[in-house]
Amino acid sequence: MNDRNDHAHGHSHGHSHGHSHGHGHTHGTVPDTGPRRFRLRLVVGGATVLLLALYSAAVSVRERHTTLVTRFGKLDRTLDEPGLNWKLPWPLEAEIAIDRRTHVLESSLTETLTGDRRNVALQTFVAWRVDDPELFFRAVGSPERAREILAARLSAAKTAVLAKNDLGALVSIDDDASRSRAIEEQLLASVEQIDEGTADTTRTIYGIAIESLGIKRVAFPEANIAAVFDQMRADRKREGDAIRAEGETTAGEIKERTKVEVREMLAEADKEARVIRGQAEAEIARALIDVKDLDPEFFAFMVKMNSLENLVTNNTALFLQTGQVPFDLFNGGRPDAELVGEGGLENGRAEDADSPSDGDGND
Repeated sequence: MNDRNDHAHGHSHGHSHGHSHGHGHTHGTVPDTGPRRFRLRLVVGGATVLLLALYSAAVSVRERHTTLVTRFGKLDRTLDEPGLNWKLPWPLEAEIAIDRRTHVLESSLTETLTGDRRNVALQTFVAWRVDDPELFFRAVGSPERAREILAARLSAAKTAVLAKNDLGALVSIDDDASRSRAIEEQLLASVEQIDEGTADTTRTIYGIAIESLGIKRVAFPEANIAAVFDQMRADRKREGDAIRAEGETTAGEIKERTKVEVREMLAEADKEARVIRGQAEAEIARALIDVKDLDPEFFAFMVKMNSLENLVTNNTALFLQTGQVPFDLFNGGRPDAELVGEGGLENGRAEDADSPSDGDGND
């Protein structure tokens, strides 16, 4: 009986002990992860929010760009210096980047009537940039809207300007007569000027500066091709006539200058010839005087020859008396002895002219 009770007690104790031991072991191996996981989620979420806030607050300004910072939709400040800047996170503040580089807008190839009622298709281009970012933001808002405004103004300018010019201004081959550059200047002025007679321009109204405007392409309908060729031929003829007229004028000036130079050269040459001839005659006279005593007959002969040379010129008709000096030379006469007297060369000439020769011209 006691043994049975002891056995029952032991069994009960053992069972109870084993159950309690197993239960206590189970609760010791399962951790309490609820608070830790919640704290980890808070840390990760906070870091993400912080990174997003920092990213939203950072403002990077690029070269040749301007960043406008708005607060609740209203312009607050302007950032022009390139680099990293800061603002309040969105939606408190927002950033708008304005590109200040040069943009090019090309118009479509549209047909327009010229001043002489010719139909012409014209394509133009305009180079523009944002000059005043704040004014551009308030008046325009975006580059797309700026292109729409400029395209509309360019189309209206083409219609107005071409109506004041004829077809020859676009197709003339004469650079001096061509008004293409003048048309481009008129187009530029028309696009820039908002209202005639006022100081309002695209710069003052929209904050847009027009840097250049040009004609890219000119096309003509088939009906106007013949008129274009006629205009080109007329321009070519006018250019040729102008070149010929200029050449003739230049040739006339050259001829006149040449004639003047020739006359001056001939006058100078004649002057020099007279001087040389005078010097030569003086030398001859001195030489004859020197040889007078050596050969009187030759001296008298040369004096007569000089007299004949001075008397006879081209187309001269002479009625000669061969008995007089110096014409007795034509009759084979001998020189007059008086020519070799003490009176010299000039006395001999005077005596030959005033008195007859001693000789009769016959041997």
